[in-house]
Amino acid sequence: MWIRLFSEKSIHKQMKILVAGYNTVKNGIGVSGRERLLLEISRKFLDNGIVVDAFFGNLKGKNASFLKPVSFLFGVLNPLIKRINNLIKLPSYKNRYYSELFYDICLRRKICGKYDYIITTNPWIPKTARKAKMHKIEIILLAGNPSDNLIFDLIRIEKSKINLVNNYDAFDFIKRLNKYNEFAVNVDKVITINEFTANTFQQDQYFQNSIVFNVNLVQSIIISQSPNSKLTNEEEFTSTDLNVFYLAHTTTLKGLHYLMETIINLNSSLGLKIKLYIGGAIDPSYSKIVLDKFKKYNFFEFLGPLNNQAKVLYYYNCDIFVCPSIIDMSPATVFEAMANRKPVILTEGCGNKWIIKNKINGFIAKTKDPDDLADKLMWCTTNKHLLQSMGENAFNSYVYYLSQKSQQINRIIDFIIT
Repeated sequence: MWIRLFSEKSIHKQMKILVAGYNTVKNGIGVSGRERLLLEISRKFLDNGIVVDAFFGNLKGKNASFLKPVSFLFGVLNPLIKRINNLIKLPSYKNRYYSELFYDICLRRKICGKYDYIITTNPWIPKTARKAKMHKIEIILLAGNPSDNLIFDLIRIEKSKINLVNNYDAFDFIKRLNKYNEFAVNVDKVITINEFTANTFQQDQYFQNSIVFNVNLVQSIIISQSPNSKLTNEEEFTSTDLNVFYLAHTTTLKGLHYLMETIINLNSSLGLKIKLYIGGAIDPSYSKIVLDKFKKYNFFEFLGPLNNQAKVLYYYNCDIFVCPSIIDMSPATVFEAMANRKPVILTEGCGNKWIIKNKINGFIAKTKDPDDLADKLMWCTTNKHLLQSMGENAFNSYVYYLSQKSQQINRIIDFIIT
């Protein structure tokens, strides 16, 4: 259908699309899930003769000719500025803010009247958006998060509860939110990959002039049947009631403190031995809460950032994966766990909850509710013998919905050009 529509629309001129992503592309593969999807959409257009210029913040390795750096200066200076900022201990949210501002300035220079559409995963480019509107270019956001306005409100409330009011991160920095809203008022279309995220944009006043379109989509994940090596402390996995794996770049919105409080209560009040393995980097301001309040307990193990091989080892050895987010677009770790045959507990605040069926391939817990999360973990301890079959169901669910991905991408393309 979309090829016919393209032919009708391009009688007088060939359609040209500018694609813009902030994150890194290495050997033609995007580092983030949204960048990977953006590249899949771009290649669909290219396969059908549509001109695509794709500008990314950083290109590594060997890439196709349609992939271009947003600016040579950005590729050289941005990493250098980040290293300098780390040396002078500039807060990470300011580092991100200035990096995105630099990216916006560079991308704006690429805008000209030859393009019909801009498709971007980066909603912090107001300068680019304003220039695009001058050239009557349609702006399409491929959303990588729920609406930042909702996130901003939620994180302010949550940080007041845990005494982090004056410790900011990228999602509660007002200058960054202002840039987001300046971009939002110029957006023509928003594409989301789950209904939860779509609803956040439909309710956002700054996107009131946008058409919101949703498809339910899973991310492509490397599937590993089993690890090719063993953990040195593998014996401890057999001496507990339940081994729980958590993996994220942790900020306040990931809700880790709710999961940790739940496990403390279960172990102390019921005498259980639930072990939580915590993978990934932790935001500096949030880490104060973790270090001061939780690190004294010996049933938490902090693993730090993990490479792919280490991740597979923990997916393989733990009984269940838990994603306790307060709000989250579609955590790739949920799909990673399912692809590695593990059942998942996630919250109602996760956009990819649509793929989870209670007691079939995992559980959906109430957001910010330690009692409900405790009920789910208790069920897992008393029905541990069922977790392996639930993990197989999780794997089958992931594979089935992944097989629908090409069809959903075609729906996205139809929406873009109509």
